[in-house]
Amino acid sequence: MDEAHYAKQSLPPVALYKVCDAYFVKDGHHRISVARTKGVKHIEALIYEYACDVYLDKDTDFEELAIQETYYQFLKDTRLGKTRPNPGLQLTLLGGYPILMEHIQAHKYYLEDLEGGEVSLPDAACSWYDKVYTPLADAIRKNRIMKEFPRRTETDFYLWIIQHRSQLGDHFGWEGKADSIVEAYTQKYSGPLRRAIGAFKRILGLVRYR
Repeated sequence: MDEAHYAKQSLPPVALYKVCDAYFVKDGHHRISVARTKGVKHIEALIYEYACDVYLDKDTDFEELAIQETYYQFLKDTRLGKTRPNPGLQLTLLGGYPILMEHIQAHKYYLEDLEGGEVSLPDAACSWYDKVYTPLADAIRKNRIMKEFPRRTETDFYLWIIQHRSQLGDHFGWEGKADSIVEAYTQKYSGPLRRAIGAFKRILGLVRYR
């Protein structure tokens, strides 16, 4: 490829996949590598463009790509991307979407026991989103805790609050109101020392949902 570049030989265009604003090489890794080494600013390409329910760009790293892949599968299985457009269920750590699916499955069993019949996963997901997730997410947005953790999302906090809900239940009980649960979580896990410990854990890759 390097010799062909110097000889100014005509090379076939590279082939790329375009997903949102991110490009992935289908064919032509060596041609692109040589072009970059020689400072070539433009290269002829065939681009295959695909629509996607999750956003990708050139800054998306491998971990984020894995997160977005599981998010895409989660939306596909639950159909929340269609039944609740722009549901905003973005996570920043791996391993969260299987936990969300567990919550939906548990809610599905609850609905089936309540209604005495089969409930589809998409219907259960809608009910979970409207009656379980949204009230807690609204309380999280209203609470000052989001300002203390600007790199996290409300869905991150939903998972962490649910994870610690049994501990918070000593004060508010399992049926505590969303605002009270979030306030209890804020009092227990915010503050300068907690933020410093959290930052240290993030650096070491120790942050998990459970």
